[in-house]
Amino acid sequence: APFSYIIGKISRDEYIEKYCEEYPVTQYGNKHLPDNAKILSLFIGKRQYYSDREMFFYPNLFRTIIRHADSPKEIASVLNYNGITHFLIRYDLFTTWSDDNFDDTEKERLRIFIKEHLNLSFNKGRYGLFSLENR
Repeated sequence: APFSYIIGKISRDEYIEKYCEEYPVTQYGNKHLPDNAKILSLFIGKRQYYSDREMFFYPNLFRTIIRHADSPKEIASVLNYNGITHFLIRYDLFTTWSDDNFDDTEKERLRIFIKEHLNLSFNKGRYGLFSLENR
């Protein structure tokens, strides 16, 4: 239904957002993140074409890091070492994935990692953009 966009009734951004829910979060990142930001994107599809920042789509790598790390701080350190500066997450799919992939100890490690090392930068609907802190 591109007609409303073509005739100028809605903006390009409004049109894209109708079909791509994470678009406002990606656009926030484009405007507010440094040019050298590297975003680990979890469960947004492989729609990096709207991002002006480098994006990675490796949930399996993230799972491996969580499983092998001895602490939430080590998770942050490994991610920092690999240049990851931010996360873009679709909450509902991330929650299901976490429940399906981790035992109770790993879930607790992940929970503490999120609480202590991720800071919410922007949130809209089912999507959030977080900065990674190595405290």
